[in-house]
Amino acid sequence: MSDVPGVRQIEHTADVGIEVEAPERGELLRRAALGMTALILEAPPSPIEERTLELTAADLPSLLMAWLRELLYWHEVEGFAFADAAFLEISDMHLRAAVRGGPDPVTPAREIKGVTYHNLVAQPRGDGWYARVIFDV
Repeated sequence: MSDVPGVRQIEHTADVGIEVEAPERGELLRRAALGMTALILEAPPSPIEERTLELTAADLPSLLMAWLRELLYWHEVEGFAFADAAFLEISDMHLRAAVRGGPDPVTPAREIKGVTYHNLVAQPRGDGWYARVIFDV
């Protein structure tokens, strides 16, 4: 986890989580996705495929939740592991991103069953952005 800048793993009763800091909103979501990928995989995937993802939600925490849930779905159902993203549009309630990734390079290190609302935070903090996400394992 230490190889993902701005991301720190936190332990939670029977679950696992991450805290994320970033200078801007898009980077916060990007780092959260990288943190989730680092929890799941022993090694990052090769970014050999690009997909467009567009989401709308009620607020930034809900958008973060939808973002991570969609990436987790792609991983679990389609075998597409997140490697990176470039945000084409982003606000507190909407994003459109070019997502790069590829097939799992190895057997997953940990299975994440879901992204939870428990203690979910995504907000401005100081001169940057902060998020906390707890995953059901």
